[in-house]
Amino acid sequence: MTDASRFVGGWQLRDWTVTMPDGSSRKPYGENPSGHIIYSDNGVMSATFMAETRKALGVPRPQLPLEIPKSVAAIKAQQFDPLARAFFYSAITFTGYCGTYSVTDEDVIHHVETALIPDWVGADFVRRYVFEDDKLILSAEENGVIDRLVWQRR
Repeated sequence: MTDASRFVGGWQLRDWTVTMPDGSSRKPYGENPSGHIIYSDNGVMSATFMAETRKALGVPRPQLPLEIPKSVAAIKAQQFDPLARAFFYSAITFTGYCGTYSVTDEDVIHHVETALIPDWVGADFVRRYVFEDDKLILSAEENGVIDRLVWQRR
């Protein structure tokens, strides 16, 4: 079995820890973040994860497309109504991107095609990987900051 084939399937997020250059660490989305990463056998991947503290927006689904433009207008006018604040909080407590992936002996590279954060589109996210039993541990280091995400096979 090649390392690339070991990725295929769905994985559930169990932990996300960020270690700062001074050695301190934090859990950006809390002790129990929620998320999934999926790798297909044809080289497509998708990752989404969110904080445990996210709250409902309080707008029924059929009304949401009508309310979004109003909140965007309120934000542009710097009038942060409750829905605009809720949208903002929702955005900063959620991460998502998808694209394709490739695997080397030590790294999996996510080639980002679509993302919540527009700056990520076109980027290659290099993640060091380790398989431990039914877990996939991905880590990345940038400017001395280390992200470590533990995913469990579903």
